[in-house]
Amino acid sequence: MSSIWFENIELPSFPELKKDIKTDVLIIGGGIAGLLTAYMLHERNVPYVLVEKDRICGGATGNTTAKINVSHGLLYSKLLKSGGVQNAKMYLEANQAAFDKFSELCSEIDCNYERRDNYVYTINDRKKLFDEMNALEQIGYKAEFCKDLPLPMKSAGAV
Repeated sequence: MSSIWFENIELPSFPELKKDIKTDVLIIGGGIAGLLTAYMLHERNVPYVLVEKDRICGGATGNTTAKINVSHGLLYSKLLKSGGVQNAKMYLEANQAAFDKFSELCSEIDCNYERRDNYVYTINDRKKLFDEMNALEQIGYKAEFCKDLPLPMKSAGAV
């Protein structure tokens, strides 16, 4: 199946790197995170090189639902257990800063950008949701439990 994001666009292509180069920053991956990193470095005149094995936005970014969020599944309860409060909070804050930057950039172009609520749900284990809410609360992020979702399937709720 091909991505709808590639149906009516022509992305730039770049020549293969055939010699050694020197740079201050090497960005590996030309997805949305790599491109935002390159954009921010470019704004600050920091020398960088972005390398991509195939095509810009051709991997995970090109096959997404085009949503940008700070929750990636029920992740923060796992991060809290494995890395502690400070690391989980730093991860969330980094994601929030990137989200805010994307929002700012999208407000400057005609791209049909909309801010919407985001839900992470489970179909059978409500305890996971409450663990996630507890983790988010510990790192200073407000989350709410949602019992009913407009989904075409039954769920145990969402955060």
